[in-house]
Amino acid sequence: MTSVGYWDTRSMAIMDDKGGFRSITQVLLNRVILVGVVLTFVVGGIHAFRAYQNERGGEMKTLEAIQTLFVPMLGQAIAADNPDEYERQIRALATLPGVRTVSLQLTDDRSLLVHNGISRASDTTHAFAIPHVETPEITLAELQLRLERRYLLLQLIQSGLTGALLFALSTLLVVWVGYSTVSRHIRRPLTAIADYSKALSPWRVNPPLIIKRPNHPWRDEVDVIVERFNVLRLDIDDFLREREKITAELANERDQLDARVRERTEEIRRINVYLEMLSRFSMLMIELEPDEQRAGMENAMAELSEKFGAGACGVAWSSGGRDWRWRFVWRTPYNPEVFKTTGALALVPNEPGWYFDNNQLMEHTVLCAFTTDAEAYVLAFYRPERQPHELLERRLLQMTAEVMFKLIERWQHLHELEKSRRELFRLSRTDHLTGLANRRYFDEAKLIEGRRAQRTRSPVSVLMIDVDFFKNYNDLYGHGAGDECLVQLAGIFSHHCRRAGELPARMGGEEFSILLPEHDAISAAETAERIRCAVFDLAIPHGSSGLGQVSISCGCATWVGDGVMKTLDVVFDVLIAEADRRLYLAKSRGRNQVVSDANVDVGRKTGVESGPEADPELN
Repeated sequence: MTSVGYWDTRSMAIMDDKGGFRSITQVLLNRVILVGVVLTFVVGGIHAFRAYQNERGGEMKTLEAIQTLFVPMLGQAIAADNPDEYERQIRALATLPGVRTVSLQLTDDRSLLVHNGISRASDTTHAFAIPHVETPEITLAELQLRLERRYLLLQLIQSGLTGALLFALSTLLVVWVGYSTVSRHIRRPLTAIADYSKALSPWRVNPPLIIKRPNHPWRDEVDVIVERFNVLRLDIDDFLREREKITAELANERDQLDARVRERTEEIRRINVYLEMLSRFSMLMIELEPDEQRAGMENAMAELSEKFGAGACGVAWSSGGRDWRWRFVWRTPYNPEVFKTTGALALVPNEPGWYFDNNQLMEHTVLCAFTTDAEAYVLAFYRPERQPHELLERRLLQMTAEVMFKLIERWQHLHELEKSRRELFRLSRTDHLTGLANRRYFDEAKLIEGRRAQRTRSPVSVLMIDVDFFKNYNDLYGHGAGDECLVQLAGIFSHHCRRAGELPARMGGEEFSILLPEHDAISAAETAERIRCAVFDLAIPHGSSGLGQVSISCGCATWVGDGVMKTLDVVFDVLIAEADRRLYLAKSRGRNQVVSDANVDVGRKTGVESGPEADPELN
């Protein structure tokens, strides 16, 4: 509708720019008259030019006739001295068209003049010498003719006006015929069409266009225009009906719009509240500690069950083999038996993707399942009073399930990650063969205990232990048996070092070290002696040892924290070096013994004496 008004405005503006409305017939008539006037002047000029050419030709012929006819006749009359004759001929010349004056001047000073009017400066004079008939060299007289130029001009004007008048009359006849034809066949139909087009309106039913014209057996442009206008009228009528139909539909839609807006607004509000709740759940539970996860999930399930009007909620999980089990379950005291069995969950499809079920697998229960190739999750709500889910609730249920499944999956990943981290941490601090601490863990622990000893001024002792003749044992029994021997010895060390802070460690090969916090020199020597005896009591055969069985040598060193801040690395380097020196002292004294700060054996030495001279390798 706006485009129609815009077109009308533009059309009016164009008409105003061009000087208002003008009839095509009037414009055509004005141009025909203008062309007729111009052509009339052109045709008149052409007639005048042709008359001028004709008059000029006639004048020349007259002069030639005078020269050929009258001059010889006058010569004969003058030679015969017959005045009446040559006077008659001169008067005859004076009667010629355009001749104003004729004069004859004889040689004997006689003259004859015939005058027909007033001479003008524009007249032209022509002189003819009249020779003797018999003797042409002798001139008898001179004939002068004065021709009137005005006569020629009048002839030209008369001829031009005659031609222009005839052409003008014919032009007027043509214009009248053309105007009457155009007015009858074009102006009147176009006027009727223009009036009809002004009355056309898209807001009402328009009458058909009917133009009264003379009957003719052909069709012209006007007939085509009339036909197209009638087609346009029908299109406008169709448009009007369609507009009325659309207007009615829009009115109906408008009546329902408020209700739809309220409904949609309520849905959006519910979705926003739900999304806010899910976001809050995610933020609260995403970083929960493992011991807090179950309580957090059950609280979330209770709130979700209230939103869905459910009396119980459960989350089940299964591996690829579909071994279902309930991971989390919340239920009111009125529904104690809900979600205790998983038999119906076996009917959940195995195809990857989302699956919804209402009262098919479990009575009064709505299920939302998500399945992958490796595992599957199910979120279940027990709602005995509300059936079934509407579309919005189904979408909210899917969003809820997705959030909860992602949380559980994240918790599983975090648990596995923490398990792997702990395993890696344990492996990084444990000897892979004996299970004792490795050198790295021992170095960390000694610094911790050293700082504690500095704070409390308590003693710290270190035992350095070596298996006697272990290289020979490996050569004799093989490395497999040697590894098994080391494992048994590690069990003895762990059994006798179970107090807090006591740490046995394998330093490499057959060398071991034991950190003994809160042990003074006597207590450390006693512990070392108990360990030595326990190893000897294992009675592991050793054919390359003088004792016939596996034994150990041990050196003890003790440091008492004095409260003075020292470099612990240096302190323990000195302490370990001292324990290592006493270990070699025990080997030099015959092995299978302990050397402590008192530089004496604490236990009874058994076995064969041997010293550096007897065993230079001291292995």
